[in-house]
Amino acid sequence: IGYYAPVAPAFLPIILQKLQEQSPDLKFSLQECDNITAQSGLLDGTLDIALFAGDDLLTGVETRPLMDLPPYALLPEGHALATADVLQFSDLNNVPLVLLDLPVAGAYVRGLFRTTGVTPDIVATASSVEMVRSLVGAGMGAAVLNMRPRTTLSYGGDALRTIPLIDGASLNLVSGRAAGAPRRLVQVFQDTLHSWFNSPAALDLIAQPP
Repeated sequence: IGYYAPVAPAFLPIILQKLQEQSPDLKFSLQECDNITAQSGLLDGTLDIALFAGDDLLTGVETRPLMDLPPYALLPEGHALATADVLQFSDLNNVPLVLLDLPVAGAYVRGLFRTTGVTPDIVATASSVEMVRSLVGAGMGAAVLNMRPRTTLSYGGDALRTIPLIDGASLNLVSGRAAGAPRRLVQVFQDTLHSWFNSPAALDLIAQPP
């Protein structure tokens, strides 16, 4: 299973544990990867299924939509903007920004700022969500993310707030596999995955306006 979903640890273990309860002999191999590496793995057979942001698709990869992920502002507790119910990108003008600088994610966030006419003041970049969250928690700046974990604390133990950004386009999360009839186990996993994303629990992954 490949995943380009920064907070996959918030939901994948639950899904895999349910499958293992049903079939105790199952073994899983998880690989964190970027969008293109995930799809390439599907095509060369090193991955059976992958979760990724579904804008740039390679020929031969079939996808199913999982969830639209709207953007939100991540802020340290006590920040001047942290008490708002919703924010717009203009509210982040002149606010120091910590950027999740990964393929797709980095370009997506830069594109949101460009579309809304705001020039981001990027003070730090990081290649993992937890480093971004910890930098924000330490007070270095705000961040724009799409999926949120089930904790409001950073690795450093700092309290964080997630505020919906109401004027930014969503990022589309999909599951993908190589075209053609899948093995039964792959189909079972994909169906179980989509069933979970259609449940109320999946809504915890996104920041929604009140």
